[in-house]
Amino acid sequence: MMDMYSTSVTEAESDIKSSVALYTDASKGYMTGGTEAPVNIAGQSGKKASGTFGKNAGAQIQIHDGIKGSYAVFAKGDRLWNIHSFDNGDATAQNNFSEILETLSF
Repeated sequence: MMDMYSTSVTEAESDIKSSVALYTDASKGYMTGGTEAPVNIAGQSGKKASGTFGKNAGAQIQIHDGIKGSYAVFAKGDRLWNIHSFDNGDATAQNNFSEILETLSF
């Protein structure tokens, strides 16, 4: 399962860094074991964090707490795009998510 949403962006690099920090700092409750990596999404530089989602992650918090997956973020135009992939650690789903990120276009 995947969620995608956007918010307005004020400063792309700063907003991406702040957003990823929520998923790599376990005390924030967004993700535990979050590891950060650079990623190219829709022709834009972005960041990806992978780990186990926590109580503050995703639109449907009750469903996603404790689920393994990835979070990706990038800025395009005046929007900050956030994408969650809830893959339960399934290698095929992880590969599919990476392919979606690489081929995403607007």
